[in-house]
Amino acid sequence: MSLRAPVLALAFAAPLLAAGCSPSPTELARIGTRVITVDDFNVAARANWTQYPGNPVQARQMMLDDLVRRALLLSLAEARGMYRDTASANFRHGVEEEVLTQALNQELVPRAIPVSDAEVATFYEWSKIRSHLLLIYCPERAPAAAAAAELRAGKPFAAVEQRFTPAGLLPPGGDLGEVAAGSMVDPLDQFVREAPIGEIIGPVEATGEGWFVAKVLSRREVPPQAPFTVQKPLYSDLMRQRKQRLISVRAFQSLREQYRVTAEPGGAQAVFQLLNPASPQGGLAAPVTLSPEERARVVMRYVDAEGKPLAYTLGDAHDDLMIPDRPKPSPAEMGAINAWLEQQVIRRVVLIEARRRGLDREPRIARTLKERVNNSILESVYALEIQNAATASDDDVRAAYERHAGQLNTLVAARLLRVTLPDSAAAAALIQHGGHTPSLRDAAKMAGVTAPVGEERVTFPSRDPAWQAMKAELQTLTNGEWAGPLRAKDGWRVLQLIEKEERTSAYEELSPAIQHSLREEALTIKREERLGFVTDSLRRVIHPYQVHDDLLRTLAWPPAGAAMP
Repeated sequence: MSLRAPVLALAFAAPLLAAGCSPSPTELARIGTRVITVDDFNVAARANWTQYPGNPVQARQMMLDDLVRRALLLSLAEARGMYRDTASANFRHGVEEEVLTQALNQELVPRAIPVSDAEVATFYEWSKIRSHLLLIYCPERAPAAAAAAELRAGKPFAAVEQRFTPAGLLPPGGDLGEVAAGSMVDPLDQFVREAPIGEIIGPVEATGEGWFVAKVLSRREVPPQAPFTVQKPLYSDLMRQRKQRLISVRAFQSLREQYRVTAEPGGAQAVFQLLNPASPQGGLAAPVTLSPEERARVVMRYVDAEGKPLAYTLGDAHDDLMIPDRPKPSPAEMGAINAWLEQQVIRRVVLIEARRRGLDREPRIARTLKERVNNSILESVYALEIQNAATASDDDVRAAYERHAGQLNTLVAARLLRVTLPDSAAAAALIQHGGHTPSLRDAAKMAGVTAPVGEERVTFPSRDPAWQAMKAELQTLTNGEWAGPLRAKDGWRVLQLIEKEERTSAYEELSPAIQHSLREEALTIKREERLGFVTDSLRRVIHPYQVHDDLLRTLAWPPAGAAMP
């Protein structure tokens, strides 16, 4: 049985509607302050046209109807102040940060980075080198230098690593095992290739990563897995990724210098105290109340695009720590706290730089920002006005059951031909003969089966556990179909269905899964009715309300550039 409920065709995840002005002056509809243009329609249609079956005239009209309903709901949300509340403001800020960061990264780190054959050949040669590497990581130089001094004084590497590397960042004892050259960032990769065996190396900074102390225990060369001509495409991609990462690190290091990102003395310690309050639980499990003076304490400094001094405060740090799903520093590691603070300021610097470059005004990015916010608002208003406001009564569920009653059958009896064979191989051989004759009796003769082929009428529910277990499979068979080989207490059974008797299942006899599907179908229908009621009401009160069906008829369907399924 297949239950397919009506589909609500508002495509929340797709960028469907531009509010206000659009590059194209051609209007398909004007809903209050919102305009749906030909450009808007085509953008939506390219992403969603496969959701609209039927001939082009019907499909275009359904698409425009959904765009209009979407505009009506967004107008309702705007009238209710949903664009101005705190949740929307926070969401808008998060989306803006995400989109502008991605856009700036694409400018700073081009995708098409050339890679020469010589670079690829060198990388291929590196891949033959394997070194057993021990490593210590520290976010700052001072503890890395102290770790190196203790190692040179003869202390065991594992003991020193345990004391200086933040917990969980490296394998026990800092033992990375055998590492292939080319698989790590520099200078660590250079250690793998060139560091003297047995010597303590460092502390050395990996730009953008922190400080490292290393020791190579052994080095060997292994034969390549395949010739260079075969591996060349793979190593070209790896070298390109390596260069992209290096460009990215240098670009963001340049931003750090350009915007003069510096730590304020004592700032990390203040955040440490924030992360470790004087309570049995510790951490930020519950909100921490800061006084105005504490909130204003500066923990990091930077400048804006004009060089004007800016500050990142303890209050800013507290608010960032409380953002769900944002990475938090280890509460016990000062180095990790320092690194986290710098990351939070860099997030702000990236937005300043993106706006300085005008990326927030670039039409494609501005549209993406607007539509991500619109989609979030749309989900909220839909949940409030439609999803949570619609309920399905028992009568609604009963109506869904009646619509599908012809499909909701249960097996009452089955008339069968059956034969039981001593092993599964013989049963499988018999089934192969089924392709040459429609009758189990004839197939048994052709296969030389001596066991009798009997006819039986089985009723359900059956007292025989074997038959009862087969009820579901028998219900799926059509007259003349075979089943088997099936395990029976006296061997292996092959069956052929001659005829089955069914009756419509009462609702109470249906499985919980089917009952749930019927209830969901009834609820979907009620939501669709509620959506129609709300949008029809809005059509009467939102002005202007203009839809130009004559222009709609001139548009291609599917639109040019639409992805084919």
